[in-house]
Amino acid sequence: MAFETGKNGTVKIGAVAVALVTGWEFDKSAETDQFGSNESAGYKSALAGTGHGRGMIRGKLNTAAAMTVLEGTAATLLLYVNATEFYSVPAIIQNFKATVDIDIGKATTYEATFVTNGAWTEPTWV
Repeated sequence: MAFETGKNGTVKIGAVAVALVTGWEFDKSAETDQFGSNESAGYKSALAGTGHGRGMIRGKLNTAAAMTVLEGTAATLLLYVNATEFYSVPAIIQNFKATVDIDIGKATTYEATFVTNGAWTEPTWV
C-alpha cells in the first residue's frame, strides 16, 4: 500500500498552474434513494443517483492566482494528488475570499470554492 503526502500536490487550469496553492479539497458524492419495500425484509434498500461535488482551493494571494480563480469562472480544474496523478474536474468557481492580516502583516491568503459542472475523471490509481 502506498501513501500520499500531499507535498507534490498542485492545481492547474488546463496546462497553467494556479500560483502559490497551499492546499485543496475535493468532496464528491452521489445522491441516494433509500426505501423500504415488501421485498426488503425490514431493511432499507438504496440506489445510487446523480453525482455531484464541491471543493476548495487555498493559497497565498498574488495577481496570477486571483485572475484564475474568480467567482463565476467556468474551468476544468486539474487537482494533482502527486506529481502525476490528478482529478480532472469541470467546475464553476462559486466563491472567492481574500484574507488580509494588517496586525502582524502575514501573507495575504485566499480561498476559492467550486462546484462540479458535469462528470469528472478520477486519477488512474482509482
